Amino acid sequence: MVRTTNYATSVIPEAEQVVVTDAGVSAWSKSFAGRPGGGRIIEQVKPGDHVICLQIDRLCRNLRDFCNLMHFFEEKGIFVHFINNQINTTTASGKLQANILAAMAQYASDVTSERIREALLIKRLQNSQSSNTKPKVKWMNSEFVLPQKIKTERPTGTIRMYERVSTEPQYVSGLGLKWQGTANAKYAEDLAEKLQCPVGPVYSDPAISAFSVPFMEREAGKRLMNDLQPGDDVVIYRMDRGWRNTLDAMKTIAEIQRKGAYVHFVCERIRTDTGQGKEWISLMASIAQLESQMKSNRNKETAAWCQANGRPNGLPRAGFKIEQISEHQKRLAVDKKQLLQAGQIWVMKYELGLSTTQIEDMIIAIKARELGVKANLTMLKRSYVQRRLRQIDIMHEMIGSSLWGKCKHKARLSLKKPFSADHLRLIHRWKWTHSPVLPSASKPRASRSRA
Repeated sequence: MVRTTNYATSVIPEAEQVVVTDAGVSAWSKSFAGRPGGGRIIEQVKPGDHVICLQIDRLCRNLRDFCNLMHFFEEKGIFVHFINNQINTTTASGKLQANILAAMAQYASDVTSERIREALLIKRLQNSQSSNTKPKVKWMNSEFVLPQKIKTERPTGTIRMYERVSTEPQYVSGLGLKWQGTANAKYAEDLAEKLQCPVGPVYSDPAISAFSVPFMEREAGKRLMNDLQPGDDVVIYRMDRGWRNTLDAMKTIAEIQRKGAYVHFVCERIRTDTGQGKEWISLMASIAQLESQMKSNRNKETAAWCQANGRPNGLPRAGFKIEQISEHQKRLAVDKKQLLQAGQIWVMKYELGLSTTQIEDMIIAIKARELGVKANLTMLKRSYVQRRLRQIDIMHEMIGSSLWGKCKHKARLSLKKPFSADHLRLIHRWKWTHSPVLPSASKPRASRSRA
């Protein structure tokens, strides 16, 4: 609000200012005229008035609503200003930029909604598997979309699938990777049937940012590029799962094409072996980067506002989480999962006497046991253990000795649970000769208590 009033004063100092606010109203599901503040503007504006908004996605998140609204303002003789976007909507190029950003605002909302539906569906799938009921999920092409014609002269090779999630919580939950794997596998099976070629391996990059880490610098991405052969097909769930940087996307896809291979995106139904796939990939790569930058800018603006108004900013301290207790109310709550892992690290450090590297291997083994997969170095970020060790004293003070004691007891019990050979595959590099099994709680291996 402060920025809009300051802007209005600097641009049109002699004009009367009327501030209209719509708080807690979705611009995606509610049209501008359907909101209390928006409806008031529609009723009261007169020719020559100026409508000032911070940015386009604050005005509309629906392209049709935006186009109707801009047409209304234009016919009425209303001047529209977007502070952050710096767009002149009276020119042809300005209108094009505004329409593209409006489409991006709708796309960002649609993608967010799609991701939430994916997570909820996977949770239902997990619940149905535990209750021995068959999930009602089917991957198929829309019956209203004509099948694309594949180049008959193209060579065929192996179908390779790539998947990625950005954060460690997404990887540990298994939600993002499991959903991508299901969709990619279904698409790959249909493609293999059409091309009469085999389905090859899955390349997975867990907890890696596609915006800051280039494709060729990711472990699975580099391995995929090295394995590519002429005629291979690379299947990726969605453009933003592969790239969020336009330059990196263009360079990598150009290299894939140079090797005589093809790229397929399951959600967008874009492929480089048919039609205008290459042109659409360039556009979607730009959109993926723009969406990431828009989210980053919104987060920075929110953080600046919180800091200026003395509000809490950033993530909660380690061992705690933000809990939603009502539609507009949150509270700080203990994160039992983080506390348990902190307890495990404390026990391994001060009761078992393990080194930092050994603790990292054991944390990876615990994660592999939870997920039922092979242990892999990419499951844990570097310096994670040192960071947790520095935070343990603060956790202990904030939660109290009683809860911290229970946490350490649960940690000892969790470390005594059996591990398979796949879970402990990184332990073989240790120089430590003892078994990585916790001794009895009554006989600690080392008695360096910090409690």
